[in-house]
Amino acid sequence: MRGGIRARDRRGAVAGAALVGLSVCLSWAIASAVPGPPTNDEMAMVVLANRARANPAAVGSAWPPSAPLSWNDGLGAAARFHSDELADATSAGQSCPAHDSCDGTAWWRRIKRYYPDYVLIAEEVTVSAHDPERLHNTFMVATDHRDDILNGVFDEVGVGIADFTSFFGPGADATIDLGTRGFIANQSRPTLPAGCILPRSGSASTPRKLMVNYYHFRGGAPQTVRARLGSSCVALALDEGSPEHGTYQAIRTVSGSGCVPLVFEAIRSDGEHFFWPEGEAIAVAVGGANCPERTSTMPTADCGGGPVPVGTPTPVPAPTPAPGLDHAKAVLRPGRTSPTVGKVQVTGVIDLPAGFDPASSLSISVDLPGGRWSVALPASCGGVPCLKANRRSTGLNGSYGSGRKLTLTQKGGRWALRFFDPSETLPTLGPGPATITVVVAGTTNAAAVTGSIREGALVAN
Repeated sequence: MRGGIRARDRRGAVAGAALVGLSVCLSWAIASAVPGPPTNDEMAMVVLANRARANPAAVGSAWPPSAPLSWNDGLGAAARFHSDELADATSAGQSCPAHDSCDGTAWWRRIKRYYPDYVLIAEEVTVSAHDPERLHNTFMVATDHRDDILNGVFDEVGVGIADFTSFFGPGADATIDLGTRGFIANQSRPTLPAGCILPRSGSASTPRKLMVNYYHFRGGAPQTVRARLGSSCVALALDEGSPEHGTYQAIRTVSGSGCVPLVFEAIRSDGEHFFWPEGEAIAVAVGGANCPERTSTMPTADCGGGPVPVGTPTPVPAPTPAPGLDHAKAVLRPGRTSPTVGKVQVTGVIDLPAGFDPASSLSISVDLPGGRWSVALPASCGGVPCLKANRRSTGLNGSYGSGRKLTLTQKGGRWALRFFDPSETLPTLGPGPATITVVVAGTTNAAAVTGSIREGALVAN
């Protein structure tokens, strides 16, 4: 084992009885996590961590200030993988170790797969509502977590947030993976390491918090830190830390509707100009719009004093891909008293048709060598749509009675689907080729998978 490792968790302490469940773990393929850019909420966790690192005393720590953390896609994939499997297990009424994977893979081996050349790594895990600020606060009130996040020896970070629905209601698992691959010169650290808007989705009257970390290793207050939000220029004020190493913030509503592009910018004391993110913008959803996390459409605001953020000069609509079911998995587990009745869990990432109406038909099926399992979910429950927006308007949750649940969560412009029912009639289970199909409002998403028997269950992925 190379270098040092450390793992800590607040998951059990925060969730309490919500995590008491069966000791059976789901089996997952490590390779299913794909490195990629963070969501706005995952990046918000980085912004908040850097805010605390700039002024540790504000969170009750005696640590000295340390340079901001930078996002690493490998650490992000490792963290996202673990949060996903924790959330999937909780939604299925099962439990996993706080850090090690459900299939028994040691947590540090999982991180090493995506971040192989580390010198030192650490992992923090917690559970709360899907609110980056609340999740961050659960880390800050736990000394061990807080110390790792504030420790200047770490300079790279990845975050994964995954939603679940348990007996106690909706929640979210958050994993922060910290690492260093050796010494990084201060002049190599980004001037704008992270930015976010909270919440990203809301109405035109919803107050939004715009936050960006600023760092200038040579010192000196910036000439300006601001945000270009659609056609508006928003001045940001120092919220925490020092002018040359702090977090700048403003609270605004976002007028209009649809997807409004947001780019943070700063002009340093030496006149150099910086944007975050670079080459794209955060897509801020207004009025119930379904927006991807990022967009190549740039803000139109002319704030003066420097160049404009550059993305795709003339955005060309990408061809609409054929609907597909990615990262598909089905678990069919017979009960203890009957081989033909048991639990069914289906997960995957799907496309929803444009203008998707929650009051739409939805069916899921798994075709196996020994037969077919299928379910048709009703569009209406008691005269209202069964699928309802979650509290953060980032997804849809549906409860259909007798423990049957469905969640659809926005994930990189697509939708992560999780279905669970503790008592379904099962076909004959056996290994071999299988097809998982999800039909939503007439749009078919399908994937060919291979089924195998693991711990008495058929796992097809």
